[in-house]
Parts: sequence; structure tokens; C-alpha cells
Amino acid sequence: MKRCWCCIRIWSKVLSRWKLKWGQLVQLIISRWSRGGASNREIDLDN
Repeated sequence: MKRCWCCIRIWSKVLSRWKLKWGQLVQLIISRWSRGGASNREIDLDN
């Protein structure tokens, strides 16, 4: 049981770190996409 608990704690730490990294990546992608969409829309409006 002790080993299982250690594994669960380690995995929870790893998963939390991965969630933070993935969250940052997703935010970056969304910000880039939103900026790209805004610029494209502005160009379409100008045309």
C-alpha cells in the first residue's frame, strides 16, 4: 500500500506539472489564433 501511495503522489505531481505546461501552450496557441483571426478580419473589412 505504501508503494501505491508513493506512485499516486508522484503521478499526481507529474500530472499537475504537465497540466500547467499544457495550459500555457494552449493559452499561447489561443492568443496567436485570436490575434491571427482579428488581423484577418480587419484585412477582410478593409477589402
